[in-house]
Amino acid sequence: MKNAIAKIRFFLIISLVSVGLFSCLPEENFPNETILTFEGVEFSTFVESNFTFIEMIVRIGFQDGDGNLGNLRSDTTYNLFVHVFDVLPDGAIPMQISHNYGVDWEDWIRLSRFPDLGPGPVSGTFNIHFLSEFGLLQGQSQYGIVQFKVYVYDRAGIRSEVITPNININVSL
Repeated sequence: MKNAIAKIRFFLIISLVSVGLFSCLPEENFPNETILTFEGVEFSTFVESNFTFIEMIVRIGFQDGDGNLGNLRSDTTYNLFVHVFDVLPDGAIPMQISHNYGVDWEDWIRLSRFPDLGPGPVSGTFNIHFLSEFGLLQGQSQYGIVQFKVYVYDRAGIRSEVITPNININVSL
């Protein structure tokens, strides 16, 4: 009986110490403005109807302190913007997509809707997929390096900082 009471007492002490330690951990504290970071890029192959395509996935990290990042379900406006630039030896210029591809934008802008993530603070990673567009990038880039200008608007209409990663797209898998 004494042995059982000692085990229960030991378990209670360990439980209280554990709860006490974990309750002292600081909460995540991010600024209210959205912070974006480039986390990397990966390439993979995709096969459809006996054709092999290369898919590029650009990973972007985010942090937002007030949790108003992302569209509510009823909101269909675009809030994630990705401008694509061709990197040349003397600088980056907006990627010119040929009219032959049926794209009529002066510079290529990929528009997306960032979903609502709930109350803040929020952080994580989102992926921007380039599957069918990847061949266009490879065909239009003069030196095989593209630059993305990525930013997002929160529900208050405040734009995040702009990140501009350069990515080498001379790949074949």
